[in-house]
Amino acid sequence: MREHLLAGLDYQNKLARFLENHDEPRAAATFPPETGEAAAVITFLAPGLRFFHQGQFEGRLKRISPHIIRGPDER
Repeated sequence: MREHLLAGLDYQNKLARFLENHDEPRAAATFPPETGEAAAVITFLAPGLRFFHQGQFEGRLKRISPHIIRGPDER
């Protein structure tokens, strides 16, 4: 991972960055809080296109189907 982040900006600016997507478990349900926060900061600040999945900022735990417009209620 370190070497990937040290690649030239001409390469990194063409990358898409994301922590989670619709076909994987939620980041908040997968990583311990401190690991998830560190990964989110790196993903947000690294060069390139950034994708954020619905509910990611709120720390949602349940996976959302891309075929359903809304997710389940969570606290």
